[in-house]
Amino acid sequence: MVNVTMSEQEWREAHTAAIRGYHVRLRAWAAQNGVALNARGRIPTAVQERYEQATGDDVAEILAEIYSLLPPRVPTAYDWLESPQWQHFLGAASFCLIWVDGLDAPDCLRKLTWLHPVPGGRATFEQVMARPEPPAENITGAARIGEWTLVYLPSGGGSAEATPAVRRLSGDGHQAVAYWQIGAVGMERFLYCRDGELRTEFDPLFPADRQGSQPDLLVPQMTDAGLLPGSDPGDWPRKPALKALALADRITNGAHAGPEVLAGAFLWAAQR
Repeated sequence: MVNVTMSEQEWREAHTAAIRGYHVRLRAWAAQNGVALNARGRIPTAVQERYEQATGDDVAEILAEIYSLLPPRVPTAYDWLESPQWQHFLGAASFCLIWVDGLDAPDCLRKLTWLHPVPGGRATFEQVMARPEPPAENITGAARIGEWTLVYLPSGGGSAEATPAVRRLSGDGHQAVAYWQIGAVGMERFLYCRDGELRTEFDPLFPADRQGSQPDLLVPQMTDAGLLPGSDPGDWPRKPALKALALADRITNGAHAGPEVLAGAFLWAAQR
């Protein structure tokens, strides 16, 4: 086998072909040696061991060589979300992250018209979100990351709250990128808006099914982030949440919400 790297799609095809070929050879050997096998279904481990001892045809060695041709996985900016202390953000938690270019945190909160008095009579307050625990659901936070501001809605809000918020924040010539999930029902969406218009929207689990005025606008970035291609409808992307966040990272040129950002000061305001 030529020692070259494969794309993930080529690797999956080679992996499937190797296993299929191994089973064909094993069944042919069993038929020649009087070993009874069902026409379909799982081949017993004992038969596989007899075959490998007799022929030296070890599928594990074949698969190991194929694995060696798969390019090493490039770490994403959000791999830290897979650590045990942050697991709820990828499962049970409901939240919405919105990146907005060219606006400061107070401007974002004012655009959302969520500057309402909180205990103590203040319209806004600062709080360090240093622990991986979502704050109260009735407040919204914002923090500047370079040229972008990250807006954090702890409750997620679903499309009834998140989509209008993203469109409002992107008005007047701004861009807004959003990822939201409703953990209780396993729902998630990715949105990209500009000038108040929803350009692209999709479920990261089904990235080929896109809506918006420009549904194919982000195809190059989606491909680079590992969300595409998805030519087989059953071939869902692995770790869609991390890949959706990696897509946001590409659009915002690295304005990612890492642990160091969440450990910094956010400006918070009460929702209506």
